[in-house]
Amino acid sequence: MQIGLYIHLPFCLSKCDYCDFVSYTGRESLMADYVKGLAEEYHLYRDIVSQATIGTVYLGGGTPSLLSSDLIAAVLAIPMSDLGRGQVEITMEANPGTLDEDKLAVFLAHGGTRLSLGVQSHDDAVLRELGRAHTAEEARSAAVQARKSGVSRINLDLIYGLPGQTLQGWRRTLEFALSLAPDHLSLYSLELHPGTPMAQRVSAGLLTLPDEDLGRGMMESASEILTADGFLRYELASYARPGAECLHNLNYWRNGSYLGLGVAAHSRWQGKRWFNHADPESYLAAVHQGVRPVHGTETLGAREDLLETVMLGIRLREGLDLEVFPRRFGQTASELFLGGLEALSADGLLETAGTRLRLTEEGVYLADYTLRKLVRGILERVPDRQAT
Repeated sequence: MQIGLYIHLPFCLSKCDYCDFVSYTGRESLMADYVKGLAEEYHLYRDIVSQATIGTVYLGGGTPSLLSSDLIAAVLAIPMSDLGRGQVEITMEANPGTLDEDKLAVFLAHGGTRLSLGVQSHDDAVLRELGRAHTAEEARSAAVQARKSGVSRINLDLIYGLPGQTLQGWRRTLEFALSLAPDHLSLYSLELHPGTPMAQRVSAGLLTLPDEDLGRGMMESASEILTADGFLRYELASYARPGAECLHNLNYWRNGSYLGLGVAAHSRWQGKRWFNHADPESYLAAVHQGVRPVHGTETLGAREDLLETVMLGIRLREGLDLEVFPRRFGQTASELFLGGLEALSADGLLETAGTRLRLTEEGVYLADYTLRKLVRGILERVPDRQAT
């Protein structure tokens, strides 16, 4: 069995105004001890690792590229002896302005194959509004440097639906991104989280978000521009050139198994899910004592397994495999969805391609509505028993 390995590195230069991720500023003094803790935690999961092959590794954050070259090397060395045969996808998230030649060389020397750059926008004024610590020129420089160093896959993160953002401004961001020659683009609609500075400014009327029609227009523009340039949308928010899909994220969307290391990291293995302490001190205290740093755990019953299979799988262009339902859940998709399948197909939101059920183009733009209708009745009809 293959599993994905996620390693959370929670250190940041500054906290973005929209961010509610578990990340910390001004904690650089903890970095070396934290990396030691990651290795200790990994050792505590030998029982799982011995039963599986690590198929992908993902260094997320926070800002993993904020670490020194030596610490990046130490993190990448942790799972080295357990990686699958052949080239394993190894991704590192990075922010422009935190990369240099030494860090990229270390990343590549330890098997790194994929760099994910947090670009977000082409507009320096927008970047300042977001609280980002880089400029558009630094984003361009980072992408050029990464490609020159030999990174084989580059993803760019972009955000739309920003306060004051126009359709023309979003199209210019997409054109800027394409000029950096990426292999993959992740397009995120801005989500406002309570308590973040940006949410507070919007609530106070100091910022105005684009309306729903403009948000859809931005999605449509992205599809038009990126498809014309040879990208395929293989997931609701993800575009890739053929063969450059993110394998680590595909494992999540296909409801696969994964192991998470570090503060607040989540894991899923054999019908159970757990997550770690969110603060570094509690996390380090546990792993230094030889105790798994788990803060919460749950056993996934059949309802949870079904709901996650549907909610994650329907995001993919490949859709859901209808043949799985009777074998895994004891009922056909039509029975489980209480007629919602037929109704949504009649409304032009779902389509069947062979044995796969997937969103239509219209269904993509109405994905939240479609999903709510699709899963209606599952909690009543599927018993709460252990997933199989």
